[in-house]
Amino acid sequence: MAQAYTGNWGCKANGVKAGILTIYGNSYGFASAVFGDPASGTGELTPYTDGVGFNNGALMEKGSVVAGRIVTDANAVTAL
Repeated sequence: MAQAYTGNWGCKANGVKAGILTIYGNSYGFASAVFGDPASGTGELTPYTDGVGFNNGALMEKGSVVAGRIVTDANAVTAL
């Protein structure tokens, strides 16, 4: 797994703050910015060259998120 994936990542959906994603090893935790959001929780992931695939957990099952990609945002900051 690339060192760049490990850590905390701010998440946006449609340009709005959605929550924070923490990746450690092949596990993740997601805390939604919306209190009580069923997409918050933990799960397992698979690292890829340019991002991660979510294998299970609330983010995938309740939030319908199956992958995260590393990109450069409008401010030239690396984002997942």
